[in-house]
Amino acid sequence: MTPEEFQAVLTDLNTVMLGDLHSLWNEHKGLDAPEFKDLIVSTYPEVVSPHIALAGELAANWYNEAAPQLAYKATAAKLPLVEQLHASAGWAMSNTAAFDLLAGSAQRAIFSSARRTVIENSQHERGARFARYASPNACRFCQMLATRKDVYTSERAAQRAITGRRAGDKYHDHCHCIAVMVRPGHSYKPPAYVAEWTSDYKIAAGLASNESGSKNIKAVMAAYRQMDSESSPSN
Repeated sequence: MTPEEFQAVLTDLNTVMLGDLHSLWNEHKGLDAPEFKDLIVSTYPEVVSPHIALAGELAANWYNEAAPQLAYKATAAKLPLVEQLHASAGWAMSNTAAFDLLAGSAQRAIFSSARRTVIENSQHERGARFARYASPNACRFCQMLATRKDVYTSERAAQRAITGRRAGDKYHDHCHCIAVMVRPGHSYKPPAYVAEWTSDYKIAAGLASNESGSKNIKAVMAAYRQMDSESSPSN
């Protein structure tokens, strides 16, 4: 299964999860506000955890299928704590766009489960690494982090690879990027469109260095915005 195909599987899983959330929401939306909030927060882990677990299992299977002849067998990442899911739901339900935030939190948990499964197993298997796959329509931040010609040996390496500094939370809300395992003896070939991203990154890094004397994440992203503004049809 290609990275693009696996990404589509996770997207389909997220669609199913959204259907379950919609059903829960619509079934109880007639309750008064405090009772409705309490019910959603208390029930949220029960609704989303099976989908999060399945994402991890699918990622482990994908990892193993990449090199079935090797002895190492991947296992799914641990599920997030119930308390963590309660906290995410409570935060979402305290805002005006509650359902959108709730759905975004669940989507992030599904993709995070798959990413953590690949990353953690690549760290446990001697000689394994992982790469970041981003869609053709990825945002500039994701483009930047997917421009590496080589692949990562750890999550910390992935965070430091671009600018020498931590990238912070390198998977933003609604991010569909995935981690791709590179098993021992195998290599990763990024999609052809990454070549253009690499060229853009070199330009942005040069602009950032000229403008601020730094190539940190903030400076490079500002340079990207400058590039995009100058290339827009209105300019």
